[in-house]
Amino acid sequence: MESTITELSQQSIDFGRAIADLGALAVIGGVFMVFVLLMLSFFVYQLFTQQKKLSAIAEFSGKAMGYFEDTAMRNVNLDQARGLISFELERAKNETVIQVVKIKQKNNLDDTDAVQDKIVIFLDRLYSSSVSLLRKFDFQGKSLSTFMESNWKETVKKQMIKDCLNHEIDIHRLEESYIVLFSSFKASFNSKIDEI
Repeated sequence: MESTITELSQQSIDFGRAIADLGALAVIGGVFMVFVLLMLSFFVYQLFTQQKKLSAIAEFSGKAMGYFEDTAMRNVNLDQARGLISFELERAKNETVIQVVKIKQKNNLDDTDAVQDKIVIFLDRLYSSSVSLLRKFDFQGKSLSTFMESNWKETVKKQMIKDCLNHEIDIHRLEESYIVLFSSFKASFNSKIDEI
């Protein structure tokens, strides 16, 4: 009987320890579940906060896209129109001076027909690129390309042929003559714009 009581006591002690261990596991499990719930609520809070920020960014982007629409970008004011024309004529002047130097260096200047053909091809390309750039912008409802005179090519062609008559390459003199020429084109552009 004593062994039965000892066994029963031992089983009771083991059962008590199991209940105590299970209680500790239950407490640890409860703490873990609370931690998981806190993390989940923080994640949901972050998600809603980010959603609000993204909505504000999307709204701003929509307004910005409306501003940068093709028609908004095409319209320029007087200063912008003058700046674009000045930039484009400066680029055309520089390309013309470089082309004259190239023609003088690489060609037989005595073959005037070949020289004139190269000049015509160059001027057609240069004029087309200038017109296509200026066509992208409007001033007072008119494309900037409409202010470009068609006799521009002929005037530049005459100067280029004159410059290609001799074999001397004087870049300073070439640049000076084309500065005067392209400044007259710029003045003509500006006067046409001022008339609107």
